Amino acid sequence: MISWMLAAWFSQSVVASKPLAGSELTIFYSSNRQGETEPCGCQVHQNGGLDRMYEYLARNAPKLKQPSLVVDSGDTFFEVSPLNPSQRENNLLKAELIASAYREMGLDALTPGDRDFADGLETLKSLEKKSGAVFVATNLRDIKGAPLFKRFHLVEKKGLKIAIVGLVDEVSLKGQSDVEALPAEISLEEALAEVQKLSPHYILLLSHLGLARDREIAQKFQSIDGIVGSHSLDVLTTPVIENEKWIVQPQIQGQQVGKIVISLPQKNVLKAELKDLTKDLQKSNRVTKMMRATKEAIRKKAIEGSKKIIQSRSGQPWVAQPSSCRGCHQKQYEFWKKTHHASAYLVLYGKNQHFDGQCIACHSLGFAKPEGFLDITRPVVLSEGIKPISNQVPEVENLMEYVFKDYGKKPIDSRVSPKEYEALKKRYHQKMDSAEEQGRYSKNFLNVQCEHCHGNRDGHPGDEKPTLKRVDSKACQTCHQPPHARPFEASMIPKVACPVTSGN
Repeated sequence: MISWMLAAWFSQSVVASKPLAGSELTIFYSSNRQGETEPCGCQVHQNGGLDRMYEYLARNAPKLKQPSLVVDSGDTFFEVSPLNPSQRENNLLKAELIASAYREMGLDALTPGDRDFADGLETLKSLEKKSGAVFVATNLRDIKGAPLFKRFHLVEKKGLKIAIVGLVDEVSLKGQSDVEALPAEISLEEALAEVQKLSPHYILLLSHLGLARDREIAQKFQSIDGIVGSHSLDVLTTPVIENEKWIVQPQIQGQQVGKIVISLPQKNVLKAELKDLTKDLQKSNRVTKMMRATKEAIRKKAIEGSKKIIQSRSGQPWVAQPSSCRGCHQKQYEFWKKTHHASAYLVLYGKNQHFDGQCIACHSLGFAKPEGFLDITRPVVLSEGIKPISNQVPEVENLMEYVFKDYGKKPIDSRVSPKEYEALKKRYHQKMDSAEEQGRYSKNFLNVQCEHCHGNRDGHPGDEKPTLKRVDSKACQTCHQPPHARPFEASMIPKVACPVTSGN
């Protein structure tokens, strides 16, 4: 636990004595994580990761002789609200991982955003307990009018007192039945009247209001000293100064951690930086182990849950067999086989994320759709009368274990290890060619395949399914979107566009 390294960090709430001349306060901050635990790997230089944030704090915080604080201003635990029922268990496991990782990092305070209520108040309360931090929400009440969380929090370290207040946008919580969001400014005014009686040295606002309202707060409330913002998704590479108060907000999805150093008693900003959580911070640590454990828990839950899933069938199912297209489109099939699209599932298995619904949707065909497959553990469907290799392990895992047996179950990236990737891809396609000869699979939803580009081809060939003359690039943009992938560009198409031949 880093906690012993960060034992000097603030852990209560604040107000105004005289700090010693020459004192400094360092604030580490994050926000807008949106349930992200690590970069997905679809880009080589993608930033982020709980373990990298831990590493950054482990390298920086213990060196400080002056007091420091770690805070977060919300939209931390979940990507969307409400949760997709089919992904609820996975999302909860990741939210618990984030909370536990923040405990390791010594998080002092967090103001929840509207997305943090995605699974309701009870879940958020449990995440607060797991995080070890104090959740601060000055303007939030329950249906009986009682504060949902602490209205303000006084932290005292090394003789320095910091008061933390937190505001949440009222409109964004209107659909939340067990939460009432009072007008932010009125609630803040009332809380500050109480806070100032405690004579803090510094007053910090964790704001989930957005930049425009943060500026208004800075103009209106003289006693606020600084604002860690979120909600509007403005990335402030340098602090915005409004009425002599600083406002900061980092990049979304945990790609950055911010650091701001304040002089006391002058309250000047001495230093401010946004650190991209890049590969130079990649090191196996306590949080890395927690991340691996969560992936394995997601895998086990998927296998357990598969026994309860009843596959509904569409009247127009996906063909889901690229080999079926080969009879008429041999040249296109051979081209497709050489692309990374044709082996996109391998990278998920290497990272043990092949049963993560947020990943598989772009690495397979038709997941969570009646015309596709609902059971995440069954992206390959055995033909009638074919016996599985094992009744204990999903067929796709047996397939992948065969493919990876000489490589080991570890991350694989075609851009970093091209020879190893090509060897795995070759082995995979050899195995699938063999399975086709045996008639082993009736459906194969693995990877990015023909119907991703050409749409559902059930009934083709035939008059009702004419050959498409042009593929709509919107099909590409479904998955090729930041932050997981770089923005779609027309220049990408030649790398994956099948050759055009007369009559095909």
